[in-house]
Amino acid sequence: MENFEENVVSFLKHDEKKVLVIKGKWGVGKTFKWNKIVENHSNSLDFSNYSYISLFGLDGLKELQSGVFYNARPMKSDTNSSTIKSNLKKVGNIAKNIPQVSKYANAMSAIENSLVNDYLICIDDLERKSQKLSMSTLLGYVSNLSESSKCKIVLIFNDDTLNEEDKTEIDRYREKVIDLELEYSPKSVNNIDIEFNHHSCRDLICNTFKSENLNNIRIIKHIKWNLNGLMKFIKDSEDAVKFDLLSTIAILTYVHHEPSINIRASEIERVFSYLSDKEDSDKNLQKRISSLGYIYYADHEAEIINYIEDGWMDEDLFKKNVLALNQRQLENNISSKLTEVWGFYNNNFLSTSDDVIRGLEGFLEEHLVSVSLRELHPILDTLNELKDKFKKSEWIDKYVVLKMDCDDPALIKQLKHITNNQDLIKKIEDKEKDFNQHHSIYAVLSKIVKNRGWNPEDEEYLGNHSVDEIFEFLVSDDNSDLLGVVRESMGIFNPTEGDKPRDVFGRSLHEALRRVSERSKLDHYRITHFFNMKLDD
Repeated sequence: MENFEENVVSFLKHDEKKVLVIKGKWGVGKTFKWNKIVENHSNSLDFSNYSYISLFGLDGLKELQSGVFYNARPMKSDTNSSTIKSNLKKVGNIAKNIPQVSKYANAMSAIENSLVNDYLICIDDLERKSQKLSMSTLLGYVSNLSESSKCKIVLIFNDDTLNEEDKTEIDRYREKVIDLELEYSPKSVNNIDIEFNHHSCRDLICNTFKSENLNNIRIIKHIKWNLNGLMKFIKDSEDAVKFDLLSTIAILTYVHHEPSINIRASEIERVFSYLSDKEDSDKNLQKRISSLGYIYYADHEAEIINYIEDGWMDEDLFKKNVLALNQRQLENNISSKLTEVWGFYNNNFLSTSDDVIRGLEGFLEEHLVSVSLRELHPILDTLNELKDKFKKSEWIDKYVVLKMDCDDPALIKQLKHITNNQDLIKKIEDKEKDFNQHHSIYAVLSKIVKNRGWNPEDEEYLGNHSVDEIFEFLVSDDNSDLLGVVRESMGIFNPTEGDKPRDVFGRSLHEALRRVSERSKLDHYRITHFFNMKLDD
């Protein structure tokens, strides 16, 4: 790649070579690089005019011919053709709007084509051309320009996305029309530096995506935009927390936009799920994404994913999550130690299996009570692969015992799914019964209204209730502030489309209130005035 620009310039100054093909994958910056070459060397090139045209949106050969002419700009200010062309443009633009003159379009087109002489022409996006313009017609036009009009033509396209018919036509005419083909595949660091040269995350991005050879400028731009958009929420975090969040934002953005991965960011939880068997395709994806340093899905990533996919998130909830991560880091330094211990596995090839086993087991011995369930599973899975006769179930049961006294219903439910110890399962079920006696829709909504935020477990709990269950809750709950809590909740949970638990609950809550309004005139009056709901007659 170091000689790419040199090879292009050599072609442009060659006496006999007329047609150059620049190939490369989607988004690597082929057009960007070509424009830079023209900008850097235009003064030394011996052409009358330069014309750039993209085939995207063009319907046929006439549009292409007209575009080549009207998009041209002079490379020599003193040429007669530049003056003639400028005057013809003015006449042509007037003529197109006058019915009596428009019938002379064919004559105008002939004049335009006759003036395309000694041009440097770039025709871009061949893979996106209209079906009305066949590849054989296009290459015939290119051949005519190069042979009869003393033009040099550069064709830019992604050959991976050409249809089979176009590939066949290019192969058929390659020897006759094309004089030189160059592949543009820049090194990852070169394209990353286009966007991140002076950015604080530059080294992080280079190191994270080294194995993927990330050189797609469009994806690199998305990564930068998302990092910049979320940086204000995490810039004052503890170093380990900040590194983890920035890495997560970058990796999830890459996953969302990289075509070969072919999933949305919101599907990452499924790919890294430990509660269900995965398809082979998900297993392969998990390995590939893990190689970037992404080990497990954590609940605080839900808002990052919302931002990546939809451009917005619950900022208060994200701030609360970051605050909790910082507090956890300050109390026991878990994030730093996790990063350090996983470094034995994914930093380089210097560490041995014994190093990884010692590091992971030592971490569990010291911090088992502090790790989350999502952090625990990849550690146990890795140890199970590397260590002979590793007793995974014993570690799981030890973890369940340590965590069973928590007050989180969602975690208690997860603990029941990961152990096969029947005595522990019985104790967990007793704990669940106790929770159900004190856990209610009202309690969850009150917490959300008070804190102006919630966690995924709250969403899941609410979303699992049917319209009938919510209706029964509304008409039977005797809390004195019930109506106030529900009214505040309606501003948080809207009846929007979507399949997320918050969307489902929002629709169910509004439907349940609509049912309440049908019980009596008083309830109808309450719902329309107190809740400001518009009801059908």
